[in-house]
Amino acid sequence: MGQSGASTYRCLRLVGTQADLSFVCATPLRNMATPKLFRSWMPTSNATYDCTIVEASRATTADMPIFDSIDIGDYFLKETFIGGNWRCNNPVLYVLQEAKSAFTNPRFSCVLSIGTGLKGIMGTNRSNDVMNSDLVEALEKIATDCEDISENTARAFANTKGIYYRFDVEQGLQGVGLTDREELPAVQTLTRQYLTQHEVDRKLDMLVQALIKSAGKFSMLSLYSI
Repeated sequence: MGQSGASTYRCLRLVGTQADLSFVCATPLRNMATPKLFRSWMPTSNATYDCTIVEASRATTADMPIFDSIDIGDYFLKETFIGGNWRCNNPVLYVLQEAKSAFTNPRFSCVLSIGTGLKGIMGTNRSNDVMNSDLVEALEKIATDCEDISENTARAFANTKGIYYRFDVEQGLQGVGLTDREELPAVQTLTRQYLTQHEVDRKLDMLVQALIKSAGKFSMLSLYSI
């Protein structure tokens, strides 16, 4: 942003152009079922507060207790946001929906989704305590899970080859949290090991070919079932 001359205190909607749109997801504390999108453009409906780049960045990364929540809005109409990982940890469906809303049937090469490692089995072996720590942890994993969305997206594109690519380390990252920076070497090792798998390597080659040779291969009409 520094090289382009964009100030971090500049309103987010002044940053994007029609050819380069972006958005971030953030969860309102008082309505965690419905994430809000802060966009770099003015949508045709359901526009959110035109915040600054700093406010949007803080809203989507406000993963308590690592980062504080943030209040955004006009004076007495401020909303509190607690990060983008609740209910939209995998925002691929929002990307597809926003693309259909913002553009008039443009062409695209593929849809790429990159995960941060499978969470493993989500559950608890104790049922006698209503709010025991195991249950709380299981519920948190469910609320921030990415795989259901990834699986549903894969099913939606099942009849169209070469359009959807998902990469996600399958084993070893289940116990690595956001604050475990000392585990970064392990993250690197496990990611490289994942990328050497034959099927993953083959899929990565297909992605590269899609990006290089299949520009504009698919129409936005292909997304109408999402």
